[in-house]
Amino acid sequence: MSGILTKIHQQFMASKDVVSFIKLFSVVTWEKIAFVRRQKGLKFHEVTATQNLLFQFRLLAEANPSGVIMYEADSEKTNGNDIELYIKINGRYIFFACQAKIVYDKSSARRPDTYDSIKHLINKKTPNPEEQIESLLRYAKRKGGIPIYLFYNYCADQKTVNDIVQSSSENIEVYGCSYVDARSLIGNYYSINDWHTIPTFRSLHIQQAKPFYKLFETMELSDTSINLRDMLRSANLENTDDNLTQYERPFDEDGNNWVSTNEALPRRQKSRKKSQEGTEDAGFAPRYRLVINDLQIDSPLAQWLFL
Repeated sequence: MSGILTKIHQQFMASKDVVSFIKLFSVVTWEKIAFVRRQKGLKFHEVTATQNLLFQFRLLAEANPSGVIMYEADSEKTNGNDIELYIKINGRYIFFACQAKIVYDKSSARRPDTYDSIKHLINKKTPNPEEQIESLLRYAKRKGGIPIYLFYNYCADQKTVNDIVQSSSENIEVYGCSYVDARSLIGNYYSINDWHTIPTFRSLHIQQAKPFYKLFETMELSDTSINLRDMLRSANLENTDDNLTQYERPFDEDGNNWVSTNEALPRRQKSRKKSQEGTEDAGFAPRYRLVINDLQIDSPLAQWLFL
């Protein structure tokens, strides 16, 4: 086990909370991508990272069933890379629509690490195709939530690593899983169905993007005199508006039948290839919903995580 993995794992076992859990997942993700990209013939895809994250949350839900609840949509028309996240802050739930992207390996001065898959056209066979981000923004706005991109990262460029560490005072490995408010990309990177500039790991993480665990630190500020908007601003979610909904319970009627992963799910029928392609092309359609009620993981099962 590397030095940083040992350090963060010890922190997790000492605190046993969601913040240190996410920090550990992020470091593990950074190390996994680093390992794969140093080996000839190996690949690590964003769907793999998302499956790892969901599996760990499944274990976390079993270790702390009152603090973390995981649901799966009983619907064929969903995408496993899209996630609904409800975080309880000051007694109410804030909704996040999360779309995962992995950094592409292009470490050089001329071709920096980029998020190429962020540029993704959907509904291509219709008269009105659009960029995937439009669906993400629309879904979050409809539910009164915040749209975020969830990034899986590794960077071999030492200058970029040094600059980010210097500007953030963080270990670079905690950026293995990071996030950014999707609305903050409008203008500098995206304008009306056009990605005029593809974001890079460096351009996003020098200022905008934060380690994923920072999102959950907002819960540590709960039950204080700090204003909700100030809490979100501390997590680099400044682009909030009056559309933000504070849910009394982490559910809204969206037409899906959400089933706890602790219950038996109906067996999925195998879809034909054409049908699967249509689903993936249909925009933001989350298959999983994560509800975070409490930060603490007060259970001996915590030691099973990441085994």
